[in-house]
Amino acid sequence: MTPISRMLFSAALVAAPLLLSASEILRKYVALGAVDTGDPLADARSKIMQVAAHSDLWLLHSSLALLGILAWLGAMIATAAVISAPRPILGLVAGILGLASAVGYAAHLGFYTIPLGISAGMADQELDGAVAFEVAGEADPFLAAMVLFFILTMVLSQLVLGFGLWRARVAPWWAAACLPLAAALSLEPGPSPLWGLVALLPIIPFLFVVVRGPEVLNPPDRSAVPSDAGSGVSKSQGRRPPIHLSTRHRAASTERPVAGTEPGRRRSIAANELPEP
Repeated sequence: MTPISRMLFSAALVAAPLLLSASEILRKYVALGAVDTGDPLADARSKIMQVAAHSDLWLLHSSLALLGILAWLGAMIATAAVISAPRPILGLVAGILGLASAVGYAAHLGFYTIPLGISAGMADQELDGAVAFEVAGEADPFLAAMVLFFILTMVLSQLVLGFGLWRARVAPWWAAACLPLAAALSLEPGPSPLWGLVALLPIIPFLFVVVRGPEVLNPPDRSAVPSDAGSGVSKSQGRRPPIHLSTRHRAASTERPVAGTEPGRRRSIAANELPEP
């Protein structure tokens, strides 16, 4: 991984939870005044009027959601790559589910956020037509399938990603658990905009990916570790070749002085020789 790609993936890991959390806070703030009566027409009318009254905030919500989806896509690629280094199969499954969750986020943007903004734009000229358009969209079986796909991919991907980060020893269990916890809390959120802060939970394990990811992807080379710490000679330097002595040198090495010789003179005797009587 090049330094530029590492920087981009690190930025995506940090930016994705921030953008998605800000987008969700804005969505819940806009929907605060909407009523839930159980009547599809009345509920759609109330929802459209709320969005029309805060059209600028809804546009900002849509823009942040789009940027958050792009950042989430990069975060899924980076996290899956880090998991794949020590756990290839688990990383492959996590990567597929992570990419599917990005598609689910995009489907939610394309089939809910944007159509609701279009309906709110029609409210000034034709409110009844906008309500009919919104109700027809909500009753579409394809839209219901997209909502189910969004929920399943969000829950499964964050569950597998959290488990993968823990098994790959990238994040501790308590940090990895933030991913499935965020998905579970998002299923039944409260009406308060502060519930949008739940989307910030994935930033905790993502920070571990940013810090420990390069070490997992590029483990240190242990072949250059010194073989003997005391001698200071590494394996790469090798050992000194053995010194082979010739027969002449071996005989000379076994020379010893003989008693009775004149001072200052020595007689060389080989190891297999005996002195004369």
